[in-house]
Amino acid sequence: MPDCPRCLVLTNDDFAYCAVCGRPRIVESLRAPKTPPDWLRPLQLIVFGVLSLWLVITLGVAFLREFKAVRDAKELLAAGKPQDAWALLGPFLQEHPQHEQGLLLGGQATIRLGRMTEAKQCLGTLTQLSPELGKQLGDDYRQVLPQRVREVGCNAEVFLQTMASAQSLGDPFPMSVTDSLAGFVEVCRNSGDTWGQGPSRLAQQGLGSDLVRKGYVPAIGKALQQARYGDAKALSQQAVRIVPAEAGEVRKVLNAERSKVMAT
Repeated sequence: MPDCPRCLVLTNDDFAYCAVCGRPRIVESLRAPKTPPDWLRPLQLIVFGVLSLWLVITLGVAFLREFKAVRDAKELLAAGKPQDAWALLGPFLQEHPQHEQGLLLGGQATIRLGRMTEAKQCLGTLTQLSPELGKQLGDDYRQVLPQRVREVGCNAEVFLQTMASAQSLGDPFPMSVTDSLAGFVEVCRNSGDTWGQGPSRLAQQGLGSDLVRKGYVPAIGKALQQARYGDAKALSQQAVRIVPAEAGEVRKVLNAERSKVMAT
């Protein structure tokens, strides 16, 4: 025999078994399949069944854990407990960094906790995965940021912190904060003798133009419409004192309201 039909190695001997692989060199032996033992087939079925059952259980447990984390976090957020919700979502998102509902809820929790790094990451990842859900999360951010300003009253430091948070997220979030300046000014107006300290602090930090145009001007206009002329006068005088460069904007709103009154 010149070679082995199994390992195809050339040999020079005439032994019945290959000197390389040790198997029979008779070609006919390759064509006669060996009948498997009777016990092998049932064993294969049992092993296959066990593996299938293990796979189903594993996937089912993973799905239930995922569903429970998202469901519980959603309920906690609805109950006003973002810290508890993030305690669930933080580890969950580490294991499932592209889970859309997890990112949505995680973003809602972190923006309420002021965790801007995580909030920005949730928004960026979710926007890439689902622009629609990313827009929904962005809208939530634009509601939460000015709400934080309204809740703290005439507190310039919190306002500046909120503005810094909005700026870290990028446009258009800072605009959501400056749009709340009218409410900030009115709250300060009702806070007593020191009501000018908050607006003065914002003007010192470079927000003077927005303070007048988005804060004082709407507040003055609202006071005039409600016939609160004393408040309108006080707001106008303070706006000009704090930001003299924007006196023209104050005169515009006063002239506009005066024209309306004369027209009637």
